[in-house]
Amino acid sequence: MAAWRSLFLPHSDQGAVVTALMDSLQALGYTPFNPFGMMPGRTYPQVARLFVSPANVGWLRVLGEPDSAMLPLVSRSFSCLLAAVDDTQPTLEIYAEGEQQPPQTALLPYLKPGLSADQLIAALSVTPAPISVSPQPNDMDLLREALPDDVKGLPVDANRAQKMFDRLSASLTQRSGNTGNEAAARALLRGERVDWNSAAGAKIGAILDCLTIPAGWKQPDFVTLRDAYQLHERRRRNPAASLYPGDAEAMAAVPDALSYRAVYAGKEA
Repeated sequence: MAAWRSLFLPHSDQGAVVTALMDSLQALGYTPFNPFGMMPGRTYPQVARLFVSPANVGWLRVLGEPDSAMLPLVSRSFSCLLAAVDDTQPTLEIYAEGEQQPPQTALLPYLKPGLSADQLIAALSVTPAPISVSPQPNDMDLLREALPDDVKGLPVDANRAQKMFDRLSASLTQRSGNTGNEAAARALLRGERVDWNSAAGAKIGAILDCLTIPAGWKQPDFVTLRDAYQLHERRRRNPAASLYPGDAEAMAAVPDALSYRAVYAGKEA
């Protein structure tokens, strides 16, 4: 999973985009499921977990990790701009009318007023020098971040901590509907960490800042939204539901979480 990934669509009909995403997943053999219901749903070895934002100045943002085979299918209805950043590489892919398109021309209709094609090409062509690169956390760091604040400072035996991490990983992957995937577990614990001052982050930032995509396109990240959505949905079903330590903060991080639409589907490998 990339450290940060978003799909941008120049459209304002959230429901139509949700339908197009789900139709494309079902065409690829996925089965829709709801991980936010009262009872745990079926688990799948391969899962697409997506959230569709409300419309903002003519754009919709899809958070999560889409199946790459979805994009040509969805682009038959809506142009799609996929932007992603991992530890070292930026990714920018544009799809329209069922085909991947060259960004130098496909992005021209979405340039901010006053910007030229040459400025877009410069942003696409130049890789900025990294200002800083944040080190990636190891398992112990991830585990400490997942612990309550009052126990983070306590000494932890490395062997016991690794066993605890493994149990926590298994629990997280089962909750998300994707079992047996250690990389997915680390991604869930790590969240979508990206150093926007790195060369990869700066390049994607420079490109997207050339477009009419509204400001604030980096936030929320998928993990923050997923956690807030789950809690807001639980309180919607039961306004008297108890809040556990950290829940109020998670909900406050995305107070409008339920304005997003969840698109979850899974299939056998």
